[in-house]
Amino acid sequence: MEKILIFIVFLVTIHQKINAQNVDSTQTAQKNTPSVQKVKTTVEDSFPNPRQAFLWSIIPGGGQIYNRKLAWLKVPIVYGAIGTGAYFIHFTTKDYRRFKTAYSESINKLPFSDATIPKSVDAARLKQLRDARFKQVQEAYVLTTVAYLLAGVEAFTAAHLTHFDVKDDLSLQLKPSVEPVPLQGNAVGLGFKIKF
Repeated sequence: MEKILIFIVFLVTIHQKINAQNVDSTQTAQKNTPSVQKVKTTVEDSFPNPRQAFLWSIIPGGGQIYNRKLAWLKVPIVYGAIGTGAYFIHFTTKDYRRFKTAYSESINKLPFSDATIPKSVDAARLKQLRDARFKQVQEAYVLTTVAYLLAGVEAFTAAHLTHFDVKDDLSLQLKPSVEPVPLQGNAVGLGFKIKF
């Protein structure tokens, strides 16, 4: 846990140093450029950087907070997905260890240390339970990792799509058209024209 905290602090300090360098470079660039370009750079700077959003996603939900777009909705979903996965990892690992211990005690002809397992359960059934729980532990790890990675991909994609310009003038026009048909001449039909 300490290593994770140290890594997060390291990332935050690097991010602050990069932002400080960007601020210094933009201030010197603004001194040498006309005032028209100053307005243009501030508009471009208002968009989140996809790379930064992905780096902030190392902290669960950090990329969504960095993007500031529907973060109040996305962050609880991210924490819910990762938290649910962590709960299943904890629960299934605990059961796996119980059945593993009971199986080894059954093979060695020792009494069960876990009072919740009946004494009538044989070693073959305990082995099946142990193997089933081990498979569930692996699945929980995979699903939690997928949820964590999807949060990072979502943050990257959301930051990338903020640069996408969607014009209000999207229109669809229907009009008759004449299309050439091979070996038969021309045919009249209905054509679609989409204007972007």
